[in-house]
Amino acid sequence: MSPEPRGVELPAGFVVRLHDDVVPGAVLRRGTRVLRMSSAALAMTSGGTVTVADAGSAALAGRLLDLDLAVPVLDGAGGDVAAALTQVTVVVPVRDRPAGVDLLLSSLRPALRCVVVDDGSLDARALADVVGRHGAELLRLDVNRGPSAARNAGLRIVATPLVAFVDSDVEVTADAVAGLVAHTADPALAAVSARVRSRGGQRWFERYEDAHGSLDLGPVPATVRPWSAVSYVPTACLLARVDALGAGFDEQMTSGEDVDLVWRLLGEGRRVRHASDVVVWHHGRTTLPSWLGRKWFYGTSAASLSRRHGELVTPSLIHISEPTRLSQKKKPARSRRPPPLRPFC
Repeated sequence: MSPEPRGVELPAGFVVRLHDDVVPGAVLRRGTRVLRMSSAALAMTSGGTVTVADAGSAALAGRLLDLDLAVPVLDGAGGDVAAALTQVTVVVPVRDRPAGVDLLLSSLRPALRCVVVDDGSLDARALADVVGRHGAELLRLDVNRGPSAARNAGLRIVATPLVAFVDSDVEVTADAVAGLVAHTADPALAAVSARVRSRGGQRWFERYEDAHGSLDLGPVPATVRPWSAVSYVPTACLLARVDALGAGFDEQMTSGEDVDLVWRLLGEGRRVRHASDVVVWHHGRTTLPSWLGRKWFYGTSAASLSRRHGELVTPSLIHISEPTRLSQKKKPARSRRPPPLRPFC
């Protein structure tokens, strides 16, 4: 469990609602989380919601959020969309991919200030032409330094209180960014991520990605908690408070830097959320070798994350039903039919 936010109360009028699978009562249960409710707390929980009116209701609402027993009710919290977007700068780290940047900026400009960080593109002119055509800002790194360094370079020139990190292979609208801004009504929130989905796959691995994409954390909103179903969020489309990020991403990490950042924020007692109601679309790999290579690349982060965060890294368990004895030769099978495949997890 992440520490409780330090000295930050939810504002008056803030509303949280119990998750659909949490039954109101003297004891709230969801998964492994159990919260016993006092008579005072029960009185505050009317119809499965808590409205912040004083210090007691603020503490209860915050506790329900921290345990992921409740979700914030943000109807109308976004206010004026245009005004909300003035608080945000979008940072896009990219190496080449001018077509992806063109599509992204088409949906974000001119509503949002956008900074495209060219991380040592081989064809810098093509990218510069796209950025210039949309009236966005271009920050050029002469040497390819990786996504962490590119994001940090963009972060250093952000003058707004909020920053949205958006990858160049993601389709994001200004309304989606505004939906993320609404979550900042929670003053303890450091970062919030959209749900990142894929669509339109024809081949088997593309259809798999549509249904079980590595970046898609599912349709249920969640407070990010270690060892839970949503234990991190990706930076494919992540909105964060600039003053919460400090020095930003660990530039020594080439993979898993988003997980590292989220876990450091949680360690500081800040909230991070998965906003499943805000959906953006990811353009996945279109060839089997590149798709498999991406899965392998994601897996390379485990060692560096383990060194930095120890037991927060969930181990992978492989269950072997029949032990293999290398010292003994097995008798040849009588049947020519191959044995059935055994799943492992």
